[in-house]
Amino acid sequence: MWLVSVLDLQFRARRFVIAVVVTSLVFGIALAIDGMRRSVQSETPAIVALFGADHWIVARGSPQCSGYDARRPHARARRGRRS
Repeated sequence: MWLVSVLDLQFRARRFVIAVVVTSLVFGIALAIDGMRRSVQSETPAIVALFGADHWIVARGSPQCSGYDARRPHARARRGRRS
């Protein structure tokens, strides 16, 4: 059985090499995309920490930013303005 597999790989060596290279490229791209996603996720808290802010206050009627949570009660936002 092993001999048949080795002979098949020798016969189809070019296809095997192409399959390995393409699989490696796809895996590498997936790792790169995951790394970019993780850096974007960690960048937002770092920017907020840089300003020393606990949260952002967005004016009513302004377009929503990516980190704005519309479900947050307005009373909490008012408390933030007083301090």
